[in-house]
Amino acid sequence: MKWIGGVAVLFIGVTLGATAVYGSPEAALARLRGDSLLVEPHLDLGAGKPGTVLEANAIIRNVSDHPIRLVGGTSDCSCTSIRDLPVSIGPGESASVGIQMNVPPADGGRLSRTVILRTDDPAQPVLRFAIGCRVE
Repeated sequence: MKWIGGVAVLFIGVTLGATAVYGSPEAALARLRGDSLLVEPHLDLGAGKPGTVLEANAIIRNVSDHPIRLVGGTSDCSCTSIRDLPVSIGPGESASVGIQMNVPPADGGRLSRTVILRTDDPAQPVLRFAIGCRVE
């Protein structure tokens, strides 16, 4: 039973150390995976009727030690557009990228699409995340 307490203390120590070095546990995990950029895995655009334009901002965080440029982007749906590119993000900084979706015709329910941002970082040339909305 003592080893469980030791493992817990070790885990807490590693988490606190990684947070101190990288700013958050998420940033530390991204660095362990070899990722340079972080973004929420799913951006909720809210709810709208078909034909409505919904928009939100994706916050992209650079967890590397060098500047990274977001040079362009695309989506798996022509109903989606990406604004505010290109943009440079310094080490430890964040940038906001506007995402718009023209809600396509649907019978209601949840709609999800994939956004792909292209970067100039050889370690992470693309950044993928999901966007979604509720169709009324």
